[in-house]
Amino acid sequence: FEGLPVPGVTVRALPARSPEAGAPQTTTTDLQGAYRFTGLTEGTWTLRVEMQLFAGQSREVVVAADPGAPLRWELQMAPPPAVT
Repeated sequence: FEGLPVPGVTVRALPARSPEAGAPQTTTTDLQGAYRFTGLTEGTWTLRVEMQLFAGQSREVVVAADPGAPLRWELQMAPPPAVT
């Protein structure tokens, strides 16, 4: 958020293509805004980040034996609720 790490963000990993790919996993970001999943099987997963007051985001990623570069997310404030 504005280039600063955000601790406490919920990050979910859901198998994107087939439920046999593995069970969904959930973690949260640490004080440096980092997170890690262990035991994800190779294949396509949908990662979803969510935190109260911020707009949720999703991204499909391919998990492989070589993890590659870490993913970076830029959180945006959620729009205020409509007042009627």
